[in-house]
Amino acid sequence: VFSTDVQWTFDGTKEEIEHCVDDDTVALWHMNGAAASAAKTDNAEGTAALDLTEVNTPTAATGFDGEANGAYELNGSTQYLEITNDADIYGTTGSISAWIYLDIGSTNYGIYTDTSATLNAIHVQFLVNTDDNLVFHKYDNSDNQSVIGNISLNTEQWYYVNAVWEDGEGLKVYVNGVLDNTGDITTGASGHTDSDNIN
Repeated sequence: VFSTDVQWTFDGTKEEIEHCVDDDTVALWHMNGAAASAAKTDNAEGTAALDLTEVNTPTAATGFDGEANGAYELNGSTQYLEITNDADIYGTTGSISAWIYLDIGSTNYGIYTDTSATLNAIHVQFLVNTDDNLVFHKYDNSDNQSVIGNISLNTEQWYYVNAVWEDGEGLKVYVNGVLDNTGDITTGASGHTDSDNIN
């Protein structure tokens, strides 16, 4: 289940806000509203090419804040959200953030996946693995880099998760605003590939 409108404070509490678009925002999906509605799928940043397309009829679900239709529920296999048109959404520094809710543990759950049918193209994967840990993976030509979180995520609980990459600083994953783990990086995740999905 995915939802987006939140900000975590340094004391560990969550504050409900409407995320704002700034000069560094590439895409922001609030995911509020009925399934298949513009409010559910539009990119709030304004680039229509990055609007979402619902694949195999995912349903609206209650969001992290209790708002009806404030999230998507995906079945973990055939249902996903696809970015309507691929675009260059990566730089050498960036982050991916989402609210997630796991119905079933010990299962691979994709959060964000950028895949390519072309060998040696860049791709990025942000997921929960079968040990219920966050994984952020970046492949750049022949260079594979990954970081696996240490925090075991529980089922039936909302988490605000982040994957961050930066040249010279490495890969990082966060859970509820707390650094979970870090990994090495040689070059930033730049460019784009053939398919960008929220799983």
